[in-house]
Amino acid sequence: MSIKRVGALCMAGLISAAALPVQAQEETGQRGVTVTATRAERELLEVPASVSSVSSEEIRRGGAAVVAEALRDIPGVEVHDGSVSGAKRVFIRGESGARVLILIDGQKTSEQKAMTGAVFLMDPALIERIEIIKGPSSVLYGSEAIGGVVNIITKKGGERPVQVDVGLSYDSSTEGTRQHLSVYGKSGRMGYRVGGAWSDHDDRDTPGGTADGTAYKESSIFAYIDYQGDDFIVGGRYDTYNGDYRTYVPEGTISGTMEHFAQDLPEWSREKVSFFYEAEHLSDALVKLRADAYAQNTYKDFRMDMDVRPMPAVQIPLQMRNRTENDQDTYGLAVQTDWLVADDHYVVAGVELIQDRLKADEFRRQRGPWAPMPPFNAQPQEFVESSYTNKAKSDFYALYVQDEWSLNPDTILTLGLRQTWARNELTSAEEPGLEEDSSRDSKLVYSIGLTWQGLEDTALRASYSQGYRLPTLQQLFIGTVHGSQNPTYSNPDLEPETSDNVEIGLRHFGQNLLVDAALFASKTEDYITTAAHPTINNANTFANVDKASTHGMEVAVAYLVESLNLTPYGSATWLKRKFESEDLNTWKTGNPELQGRIGLRHERAIAAGVDANLDAYVRAAGKAERENSDGTIDTDDSWQTLNLTMGFTFGSRQQYELNLNLNNLTDEKYTVSQESIPMAGRHFVVGISGAF
Repeated sequence: MSIKRVGALCMAGLISAAALPVQAQEETGQRGVTVTATRAERELLEVPASVSSVSSEEIRRGGAAVVAEALRDIPGVEVHDGSVSGAKRVFIRGESGARVLILIDGQKTSEQKAMTGAVFLMDPALIERIEIIKGPSSVLYGSEAIGGVVNIITKKGGERPVQVDVGLSYDSSTEGTRQHLSVYGKSGRMGYRVGGAWSDHDDRDTPGGTADGTAYKESSIFAYIDYQGDDFIVGGRYDTYNGDYRTYVPEGTISGTMEHFAQDLPEWSREKVSFFYEAEHLSDALVKLRADAYAQNTYKDFRMDMDVRPMPAVQIPLQMRNRTENDQDTYGLAVQTDWLVADDHYVVAGVELIQDRLKADEFRRQRGPWAPMPPFNAQPQEFVESSYTNKAKSDFYALYVQDEWSLNPDTILTLGLRQTWARNELTSAEEPGLEEDSSRDSKLVYSIGLTWQGLEDTALRASYSQGYRLPTLQQLFIGTVHGSQNPTYSNPDLEPETSDNVEIGLRHFGQNLLVDAALFASKTEDYITTAAHPTINNANTFANVDKASTHGMEVAVAYLVESLNLTPYGSATWLKRKFESEDLNTWKTGNPELQGRIGLRHERAIAAGVDANLDAYVRAAGKAERENSDGTIDTDDSWQTLNLTMGFTFGSRQQYELNLNLNNLTDEKYTVSQESIPMAGRHFVVGISGAF
């Protein structure tokens, strides 16, 4: 195993993830992985931000059932189920999924009506690689990027006229299966790929028993085509994704006045068509032009049933049956130009337009004991039904520019600006208590970064950046009745969140030693969260009530012992986070102070045409405490799991692959911090794939 293969992994920050080598581009002499975090292809040593990359090989070897699982070991990243096991979100440096921007091929996945942000509505088998930018990236990527960015880069054409990629996996913790099939290739100047993926998982098996309400099904179909000219490429893509999810009800939810509580997501789907055009070498100064246009629809059917007995004397409980259908259309247009100015300035300038159109249909059925005196109706009344349709829209326009200024052969100064204009409007309101309303906002943010490569195989970096996040249509105008016993009301007076962030880091890509480390700190103002409604009992509202301060350290290290062909590695995240509000000032915010992974990896050829890999590792996280406004403290215990991954590639062209993941070998009983679903116990994931 070459140091470059291990290096590509570590320099991408993935020592902490699957910790398996990726295909380095040795023929080009690259010392590390090429990423697009600065909206231009750059070697990682030149990038002033914390960036990680996960390859398709690592996704296969890690046995990820859904996309987010492939990111769970990256320093600074946590993966949360959010009570829906198949619809996982990622948290970056303590920031929730609502503050992490999800991109597919650089195009935004928008979510205007969700408490915890967009989910990864895509199967892992369709992904070429994933790039993760940790920390605010609002200058280049806009509002939701206040916490970070996850850019999914999809698989596209091939090298021969007809090629096939097929795979099958089985997860014993859910008795779940995943299958994928792609036919792809290239004929002349035309490239193409068509295919799909399907998965079906039952309820999760945990050391404490079966976690009811964690089953899910997913399916995806896609088609891609492109045409490559001498200095340009033009193409399009269509894909559709459909998920059917159950919702886990934590122990203790059904107690006291609550007699029944259930939630389901029988459909969460995405359909998208997109086009792109990219040209290079248009002139001596204009080195690249890129244009993207796309239309996307996301649909979510969310149902909640609840029976509540308001007092012991009430014989018949109040029964509520709520259903919300969120239908959102998104239209995006982006144009970016890359300029080489005076040989030492690489300037990226672009314009973006994103329009969201949201239609939220509410269906509510309710019956209960309405009599004001005993016996409070011994018989239930008929259901009272009501339905409302609310419509809202948002328009975002942005201009951005970034200058990479080569001060000398070893030093690059990066300066960035972004101006955003936003208009949000509730265009139609049928629900009582809602009125048509609108809001406008604009924001200018900037960033500055410095990288220095004066030492061999080493880069030092430092950066300051501003972040911002605009409130969603749900937070401004519509609110939600889902998620708890109490509704959460909208607030049209919300201010955008803003943040100031600093970071210093070190990357070393030596012959045998690989290091990627960063120290970071951020302070967020006008933090948007939920609080008790000031005038309505037993209700919440969105409010700018919190401030959040975060500081921490991320480090990933690997060392190749060439004589034994062994690579010991480790990664860790140390994070401290503070919330400040009128009624709460605490460092106990539900984040583990320390978490990470340590392991030992080995690769070798065991026969002609057969290579084997082995990775033994421990995942661990410390205790996490969360202080509530009433002074009580919720605690998530520390945990450790022992895991083993082994795999084989074989065939005349190494075209077949067999991977086996043995997870949680000690059958540890645990939950991830701020999570309600218990994690799987001792189980295995086996997968086989082939490329022809």
